[in-house]
Amino acid sequence: VCPLRSYVRQAKRLIEDRGRCVQHMQKALTEMNVRLDSVISDIMGKTGEAILRAIVSGERDCHRLASLRDGRIRASAETIAASLEGTWREEHLVALEQALYRYDVFTAQLDACEGRIAAAIDSLTPPYDPETGEIRNNGDGDDPIPHTDATLAHALHRMMGVDLTRIPTIGAATALTVAAEIGPDFSAFPSAQHFSSWLGLAPGTRISGGKRLSGRGSTVVNKLARSLRMAAVTARRSQTFIGARHRSRLARLEKAVAVNATARELACLIYLMVTQGTEYVERGMEAHERNRTQRAMTSLTHRARQLGFALVAIDENQPTANVAISTA
Repeated sequence: VCPLRSYVRQAKRLIEDRGRCVQHMQKALTEMNVRLDSVISDIMGKTGEAILRAIVSGERDCHRLASLRDGRIRASAETIAASLEGTWREEHLVALEQALYRYDVFTAQLDACEGRIAAAIDSLTPPYDPETGEIRNNGDGDDPIPHTDATLAHALHRMMGVDLTRIPTIGAATALTVAAEIGPDFSAFPSAQHFSSWLGLAPGTRISGGKRLSGRGSTVVNKLARSLRMAAVTARRSQTFIGARHRSRLARLEKAVAVNATARELACLIYLMVTQGTEYVERGMEAHERNRTQRAMTSLTHRARQLGFALVAIDENQPTANVAISTA
C-alpha cells in the first residue's frame, strides 16, 4: 500500500499547488480591474479558461473575449464583456501568463500521478470481480487511468471488496484516502473502537469513580481523520439517516463535537463494511425520527414512573376535555 499512499499524497500536494496558481491568476486579474470572477463562478471552467488563454495570447477586445462564453453560463455576453474592461498593465499580464503556465505544469504532473495511482490500485486488486466472482481481464487493452469519479469508485470497489461511496457524504476522493492510508487489510485494528481511536476520533477516556469526565480525546494528526471530518461537515444537508443524525447532534452539541462524532460514525461504518464485506443499506430519515420518538417516550415513561404517574395515550379522534385551573 505504501506506493499508493505516496502517490495519493503527492496528488493532493499537486492539487493544492494548482489551486494556488488559480489564486495568483485571480489576483493578477483583480489588479488589472478585470472582475471576471463576479460573473463566472469558476475562472478555470470552460468559459473562464478559454478567456484567460485568449488574454495571454494577446486578445484585448472585450466583446471577442465574451464571445468565447459557453452556452451554459447564466451571465450574458454583454455582462461578461463589461467585466473584462481592464487596464491590461504589462506587469500584471506577465504574472497572469506565468501563473497559467504553472497551472498547466501542475495539471500535467497531476495526470501522470493519477496514472501511477491507477496502476497501484490495479496491483492491489484481487484477480476476481467481487460482484460476480468472475476472473478479471488484466490485458493490455484495459484503460487503467480513472478519469472520472465513477470509474475511480468502481476501481476502488474492486480493490476494497465493498463500495464505500454508497455511504452518504463519502465520495470517491475520501474512499481513495481510505484505500491509500490503510488499504483493504484492516487486521491491524481488532475492533471499530480501536480504528476510531487510531484516527483520533474516539471520545475522551478520563474516568474517575466509574464516571466519565468531560474532556477531549488525544490529539492525533491523521490524514484520513481530516478527510472524514470534511465528509461529516457535508452531512448537514444530506437527506439521509446519517444527515438526520448529524443535524440532531448539531442541535444539542457544539459544531466541532458534532462533526467529530459524525466522523467517528463514518469511520465505524467503513470498518464494518471492509471487515465484514457487507454493503451499506440506507435506512432513511424516517428511521431516525422513529428512533428519536422511541427514546423520548422511554425517557418520559421512566420519569413519570419516578414521580408516581403513568402516561396515557390520547385518542386524536376524541375532543380534548377543557380543564379549569384555579390558583389560591
